[in-house]
Amino acid sequence: MPLPCHVILEDVGLVGIDDGTTALHLTKFLLTVSGGQVMADVTVDAYSGDFAVRVHRDDFNLPVRLAQPLLEAVYWLSSTTMRQYSVPDGEALFEMDGLIKDRFYGGDAQTLIHTLQNPH
Repeated sequence: MPLPCHVILEDVGLVGIDDGTTALHLTKFLLTVSGGQVMADVTVDAYSGDFAVRVHRDDFNLPVRLAQPLLEAVYWLSSTTMRQYSVPDGEALFEMDGLIKDRFYGGDAQTLIHTLQNPH
């Protein structure tokens, strides 16, 4: 069953000081699936590529061990799509079931798909 999602990214920019070893870039992230939402702040270090997510709202109660890699995959797919069109802020629409099945093993993939189809 298809699992369409809508992602909105808002580029906030550099937070803190670029000291030559660390430069944290902040993006506001909103994922909508099946009427539920996940709102988060995403920071990426421009030097190391380290990725961190701080979730503010999770209508799905995603399992923590699956939420980080899922949100990271959604973020990178969305931001790559937006960069192709030279827009720092914007939105992306795509089917999540394929992305989930490509990145998670059977039981974890099914758990995520079921959870995202049934927000609380």
